[in-house]
Amino acid sequence: QILNNKSKLKIIKKYFKKGKTLDFGGGDGQFSHFMIKNNWEAIYYEPHLEVKKGNHIDDIDCLKDKSFDVVTMFHSIEHIHDVNKSVDEVYNLLNKNGVLILSFPNYNAYERKFFNKGWIAYDAPRHLYHFTINSMTRFLEDRKFKIIETKPIYLDAIYNIIMSSNNFYEKVFKMPFQIFFTLLNIFIDKNKSSSLLLVCQKK
Repeated sequence: QILNNKSKLKIIKKYFKKGKTLDFGGGDGQFSHFMIKNNWEAIYYEPHLEVKKGNHIDDIDCLKDKSFDVVTMFHSIEHIHDVNKSVDEVYNLLNKNGVLILSFPNYNAYERKFFNKGWIAYDAPRHLYHFTINSMTRFLEDRKFKIIETKPIYLDAIYNIIMSSNNFYEKVFKMPFQIFFTLLNIFIDKNKSSSLLLVCQKK
């Protein structure tokens, strides 16, 4: 988790060295508190979990008088029921030069073909949507965002393969080859990544 947080912060620092951040769908708030420890002003919005940390918001209307340099949505967009409204709200909360950084499971992930219905990233019914880079690009453009950076998330491929392999034979004999060929194909074409991270700016 520490390495994951540091990699996220490294991406954020390409655009802002310091500032205000909102983690939209922030779960237990661990990333938001990591940002506070790194001298950022940070709030996280999480309406569904019982959390008691001081920088937690469970009503988006409480943020209407605030603005942010960075809004993050790490693997949260696929869980949101009214996704159009939520991303519109994020747009309005961002400063003029602010960025939205989001990650999502990729329906075109290379390893999905190994597992068919057993692919762990379907995660039904918790995942309400399954995006590809093309459908996500269209969705964000409709919401007045422009994608300025796309990055593959290699660790998610390994995780998905491990969690999708459900018997001893698959884990011992198939999994090493599945991991090798998946990572190789992601290296060749990042749009085959298990998850994608996008940096977006307001148009």
